Amino acid sequence: MGVRIGILTGGGDAPGLNAAIRAVARRAFQLGHSVSGVQNGWAGCLDGGAIDELGPDDVRGILPLGGTILGTSRTNPLKMEDGVSSVVRVLRRHGIEALVPIGGDDTLSVAAALHDAGFQTVGVPKTIDNDLSVTEFCIGFDTAVGVVTEALDRLHTTASAHHRVMVVEVMGRDTGWVALAGGVAGGADMIIIPEFPLTLGDVVSHLYRRRGAGKLFSIIVVAEGAHIPELEDEAGATAETDAFGHVQLAKRGIGDALARKVEHETGFETRVTVLGHLQRGGSPTPTDRIWATRLGVRAAELITDGKSGVIPIRRNGEVEVVALADVIGETRRVMPYIVLVPALLLVLYLAASYYLYQRAFVPPKPRPLDDFTFTPFEFQADFEEVELVTADGVNFGAWHFRQPGSPQTVIVSGGHKGQRQGSLGISAALWRKGFNVILYSYRGWPGSDRKPITFGIKEVLELEAVIAFARKRIPKARIGLLGYSMGAVVTLLGAAGEPGVQALVLDSPFSDLRTLLVENVRRALKLPGTPFVWLAGLMFRLRTGSRLSQCSPQAVLSSLEPRPLFFIHGGADDLVSVNHGRRLYDAYRGPREIWIVQGAPHTGAYEADRPLYVERVAGFFARHLGLDVSSHLRLVEEEEVS
Repeated sequence: MGVRIGILTGGGDAPGLNAAIRAVARRAFQLGHSVSGVQNGWAGCLDGGAIDELGPDDVRGILPLGGTILGTSRTNPLKMEDGVSSVVRVLRRHGIEALVPIGGDDTLSVAAALHDAGFQTVGVPKTIDNDLSVTEFCIGFDTAVGVVTEALDRLHTTASAHHRVMVVEVMGRDTGWVALAGGVAGGADMIIIPEFPLTLGDVVSHLYRRRGAGKLFSIIVVAEGAHIPELEDEAGATAETDAFGHVQLAKRGIGDALARKVEHETGFETRVTVLGHLQRGGSPTPTDRIWATRLGVRAAELITDGKSGVIPIRRNGEVEVVALADVIGETRRVMPYIVLVPALLLVLYLAASYYLYQRAFVPPKPRPLDDFTFTPFEFQADFEEVELVTADGVNFGAWHFRQPGSPQTVIVSGGHKGQRQGSLGISAALWRKGFNVILYSYRGWPGSDRKPITFGIKEVLELEAVIAFARKRIPKARIGLLGYSMGAVVTLLGAAGEPGVQALVLDSPFSDLRTLLVENVRRALKLPGTPFVWLAGLMFRLRTGSRLSQCSPQAVLSSLEPRPLFFIHGGADDLVSVNHGRRLYDAYRGPREIWIVQGAPHTGAYEADRPLYVERVAGFFARHLGLDVSSHLRLVEEEEVS
């Protein structure tokens, strides 16, 4: 036997309400029930209100219509003396035995109270804010997002034409679902929502950064309930409240206040568009129509099954039924659902960036056997151990391979992770060719003060100290520089400030530090390198006071002209690609040579063919520093024979 079911729409109107009314009524008719429409929300359930019978003809053709054929209001029986009992009395007077209220948290709170009072009640979720807990979807949300998206599409063209900042105020009392979804879909440049308060300074800084990047217009989406501390006195001070105690946000004017402040602080021409009730009006989208229908049908079926105090919702794309008590009183905010995954990604991002920073800029810890590795003594070289101090007070060590009477001097700068022992082979070979050779340690290496590695920015100070030592110790020193990897960069940067350096050999240099790090992150992690390098660069700056942009060898090439440069690079270098060496070679306009050693890895040209490597490097320095290598070799051979 059928019952009389009342249908009520409460709170703000939303596209899709008529689709839900139609679905409840039509399914109720199919199940043998009769239907009454409560006019104007909860006001229709009070004395003096209106309740009319609905027949099949009354709900025919209303599926695509916006608004609600029943009318709505923000009347709150819970604030009235005996309000709930009055509602029950009026409903029963009209023969209504069950009620389907369609609304948001306020409407459904009254519905839960009716259930507690013993009146059969089944809710249907509706709010364009989409902030009811548990359910993924509320009627009206999809249409509202569509309105925001279309508005942003239109505003982009006018903002671009006039180089303006456009502030777009959208609905969203306590949550930013509409602002977030509409802003993303419409390509907003900044989205301000209640869950994440921003300062006016945050907004202004972002706008300045965009202008600095050549972006002459900006679109800011702000939810009506967003909080910007500097605007609180201007926005909301005189706003009125409704029967449920909510501030009437349309009168708060956050968008207008923000636009005025932005224009005042930046000087950028700024306009505000308040979408307001456009988001509530108009025909519902197909999504709102479909889900209003599915939820309305299920509500009528739940009444038939004798259920009360429940509500059909969407969860995981399906209709499920939960208690009204689970839905009301708790707002579904953006934070738990949207920010959790980005927050986890942020943690991973920070960890990966820190790992990159540690690998790139923190020197290796000394190992127990570091003090027992080879020295020039094992090469039977005439050498002295030297302790030097940089201009910024860093203590470091060096070996001077001595050639008394010879002014020709080669200073060898090693790579990033190695130690000076790693360059003993080439150093001893050059010494045997007749050169003074000075091989030194960087800051952070064993035997030196432990400081962060800066890829040449501050290691230049070690090179400067070595050059000063060479000029003091070696009369009329004619200086050439040999550098490997990071040491090649130290060589380039150092020579730029030392016009007395006469020739440079650069083995496996990189052309720009930031570019190198981005390439290596992309290769090793298969991820875009720029964001990781940005944060690693920030850590680098905080730790060392230096910027990655300060380490750009290509930028100093012009200051080295017309000195001769010899570039060496391994063709199979997967750490600093051969393109870096070619890029530097192509950019240099002074005398230059390049030698690409096919199949050689990073700094591997020496190991690939030691005799040829020594011959070419020694020959280059001999030509430009004025040393007769062949006569010196004959002298060495005669000494060994005697």
